[in-house]
Amino acid sequence: MTITSSMPSHQPAAHSASAVQYEQGPGEPASVALENNFPPEVWVAFFQQYLDLSPLFAWLDGEFRDNSENGWWETLCRRSNIQLYFCTYGLDEVVLVQKLQPWLGNHTESVVRRLTSITAALYGPQLRQQLECHNNCAAARKEDI
Repeated sequence: MTITSSMPSHQPAAHSASAVQYEQGPGEPASVALENNFPPEVWVAFFQQYLDLSPLFAWLDGEFRDNSENGWWETLCRRSNIQLYFCTYGLDEVVLVQKLQPWLGNHTESVVRRLTSITAALYGPQLRQQLECHNNCAAARKEDI
């Protein structure tokens, strides 16, 4: 199942361990797998364990470069806050909008929507794989008992 939404900014087209490739396409629909249907606490646990957010940060840096008035330090603060909030609230869009409003201003809702969709596209498959592995291991242990 996929969601189609209009996203006016850079979109990751592919994910590799080293980089995210971008497509330019204001107004073009972007299909994102519905991987973000995990509860926020599942995302919290994932982000507390998963340290390599460089593909997401590459997108964020591009997003903030266009909107940053004060330079590199403002972008770094936004990245740090987003990472903190992911580790605390997961992909709960309502909470993220409230928490990021001071740093994102009038663009908060649209940035958070893109942020959660892109994050789910980049990390949802890994999270699903981890959960399946955990469930399979738990089932195997149960059979051994």
